[in-house]
Amino acid sequence: MAAHASLPPMYTPSSDSEKAVMLHRYVLLHAQQASVHRRLSIASSPPTLPHSALTTAPDMSTSESSSTASSPTFGGKNCSQVSPPTLALPKPATKSSNSRVPSMSPIPEHAPIHDASSSYFAMSPDESKLYDVNHNIKSTLTELLNCEAVRHDYTMRLWVQTRLLDAEQELKRQRRRRVSMPTITLSPAGEEEGYRRSSG
Repeated sequence: MAAHASLPPMYTPSSDSEKAVMLHRYVLLHAQQASVHRRLSIASSPPTLPHSALTTAPDMSTSESSSTASSPTFGGKNCSQVSPPTLALPKPATKSSNSRVPSMSPIPEHAPIHDASSSYFAMSPDESKLYDVNHNIKSTLTELLNCEAVRHDYTMRLWVQTRLLDAEQELKRQRRRRVSMPTITLSPAGEEEGYRRSSG
């Protein structure tokens, strides 16, 4: 008991254990974040053709010359050199002067779009997982910053604040990507009919 009393308040066993729990949770979340980042980078990278597929591609010039050489001949002329007969196409009928061109209804300039929050469902599962992981990282770092052991440790507090700023920036970037994914829907026929009547 005397040994505990000699320790500074910021290094009490309770605050130190709370700090260790928060750090362990952050390490696990950071590992999940790195794993999801790797999956997203692999999914976004363009597929590459294997080297064997490029080396075994057929030579188009040799295949074309062989097909020309094997074409049957009629009367000393090759089939590929015989021009097809020309057919006289009928002339299109002239339109009468009193014929009217059918008018087209105007298209509305502004089509209704979904709310920005509905774009969340257009995200891939890995993007949704990354958003949840980043949100949990922010919550964990906030709790760690309020920990007694971290508040009295300048170096540790500065490290946590830097990681917390990175997590907030990552969440802002994801929110901007969610808002920048518009989902346009066609307006019902009734709304288009009402628009035509009002504009007519």
